[in-house]
Amino acid sequence: MTRRRLLLIGGGHVHLEVLRRAARRPFDADIVLMSSSPRQFYSGRMPAQLRGRITAKGLTIELGPLCRAARARFVEASVTQVEADARGGVAITASGDCSGDVLSLDVGASVQGLDTPGVTEHAFRTRPAELWSALVARLNVLIGDESRRVVSCCVVGAGVGGIELALALHARITAAKRVALVALLDAAPRPLGAWDQRAADQVMQLLHDRGIAMHTNARVARVEQEQVALGDGRCLPAELTVWTTGAAAHGWLRLSPLALDSDGWLRVDSTLRAVDGRAVWGAGDCIALENTPWLPRSGVYAVHAAPVLAHNLRVAVERRGTAKSFHPPRRALALVDTADGRALAHWGRFTAGGRWAWWWKHLLDGRYVRRYQRLPVRGE
Repeated sequence: MTRRRLLLIGGGHVHLEVLRRAARRPFDADIVLMSSSPRQFYSGRMPAQLRGRITAKGLTIELGPLCRAARARFVEASVTQVEADARGGVAITASGDCSGDVLSLDVGASVQGLDTPGVTEHAFRTRPAELWSALVARLNVLIGDESRRVVSCCVVGAGVGGIELALALHARITAAKRVALVALLDAAPRPLGAWDQRAADQVMQLLHDRGIAMHTNARVARVEQEQVALGDGRCLPAELTVWTTGAAAHGWLRLSPLALDSDGWLRVDSTLRAVDGRAVWGAGDCIALENTPWLPRSGVYAVHAAPVLAHNLRVAVERRGTAKSFHPPRRALALVDTADGRALAHWGRFTAGGRWAWWWKHLLDGRYVRRYQRLPVRGE
């Protein structure tokens, strides 16, 4: 049998683990990783970097060295379309076209509302890595200006990530002995809609105590260089605007002739293979797992899916063995960095916080990043 080619599109949580396992035990296949950036920033540690607790090294995973350890080829390119025929061949259209036999997607998600006037010109995002670096640089400029007494920021989107970033911005600005005007906006009637009311109220109280203004039922009409205009006519000062709205499927994925749901996510079965049986697999935020409509788009679930996808891709390219099924847990632990040396631990209806929770989060996040910074040894 001829040696097959596995195309990994995106350097997300799941593909990092696929490469790590390939480095420990090589695949009997050629592996190509295509990503628009040569590095991955671990989102769980972004708030810690923003408030100056860790350096960029503490959340950066370089894809090139990991690929070399796995004997994979790294291609830095932005995908514009994916095609897969019924016979099993796959093709990628990008700045450097590529074809192969088995395709896996771990490309994360875009964010909603990018067509809002001014967002692409004036708002910062956490993905890809280059946009996050620009956000950190902009904050450093603002707090480094000795003539500036007040620094104003708006975070649009009050999910866990948005809340952590708002708290981190406030902490960093006040630590620089500036007055922090931080606003957190969300179109929903309350933040953290998936959490129980008591836990959400606890977070709301925390924001209030820090002096962060929470605006619910707030729709952004446009983003300007130093303010955010709302649909009701109000304008909020914002020398730094961070856009962290809900997940949306990438436009190029919507244009690809794949098995997609009505929102543009790749539909996969329990083995993480496309439901139409083509040689396409996927995991992370870009998929819709069949019969699991409750599954949130969270890195926690991507980490759970990683060993299953790594095994099933090996089975697919080596054409031996039996595929495994992914059964995501109904509950997942959320650790929210409150930017004061503490964290909130939320699991189901249990919510508690303190320094112990922050040290737990710091330990888990650090261990995760180091797992992929330290190149694996074969057979380890």
